Amino acid sequence: MRVEAKNLRKVFETGSDRIVALNDVSFEIESGEFVSFIGPSGCGKSTLLEIAGGLTTPSGGLVELDGTPVDGPRLDVGVVFQQDSTMHWRTVIGNVTFGLEMRGVGRAERTERAMKIIDLVGLQGFEGNYPAQLSGGMRQRVALARTLVMNPRLILMDEPFGALDEQMRLILGDELLAIWSNTGATVLFVTHSIDEAILLSDRVVAMTARPGEVRATVEVELTRPRDSGVIGTPGFAAIQKELWSIIREESLKQLRGPTV
Repeated sequence: MRVEAKNLRKVFETGSDRIVALNDVSFEIESGEFVSFIGPSGCGKSTLLEIAGGLTTPSGGLVELDGTPVDGPRLDVGVVFQQDSTMHWRTVIGNVTFGLEMRGVGRAERTERAMKIIDLVGLQGFEGNYPAQLSGGMRQRVALARTLVMNPRLILMDEPFGALDEQMRLILGDELLAIWSNTGATVLFVTHSIDEAILLSDRVVAMTARPGEVRATVEVELTRPRDSGVIGTPGFAAIQKELWSIIREESLKQLRGPTV
């Protein structure tokens, strides 16, 4: 699915407070690309995903999916959030089949589809377990499986591994790359980790301090398929240095606040 943002703007107003979260954001993402968004906290990355997913209405501009303006949630768009969204009262397979059940898919079909996805994300053997019996990383794989089983053409991921330690993030990043290579889906991925963004992405969009604008788009010219073994190579280090220079400058702007 092709994604295009055109002069996107989002303003939050509460009483006398007025916060410009996004300002004149434009970009194009081709079908099947994996693109990450990084930037200082509060620069509108999550808001951007919510607009693309039809969960939030922009104050100006628009997002188009395959040339059609987003005006609400779509069945071919899946979202994976940072927080644990598993339903604690349902087993792994119960969580994965939930969306299919709500869509009226028959029991046999939804079980067959769920088992294929459970195998794809490496959770075979845990179908009957409840979320409390799983690690944090496994629960995030359940959330990913629940999204993938719906066959989305666009997947929006908002810091899905943000609550995990760095080692587990990289391991799950490897798994995500393997899974994504089998889906053909377009992925928009929000992260605070430069290493994670480089490891996963075809391109990384670096955003400014609030109000969020596109500061730079950096191509990740590292061979695919790839995994975390690429970290520390000269090519990886060069991209890391370029992105850190941008993010450091924008984070300092935010820390120091507006000048007068």
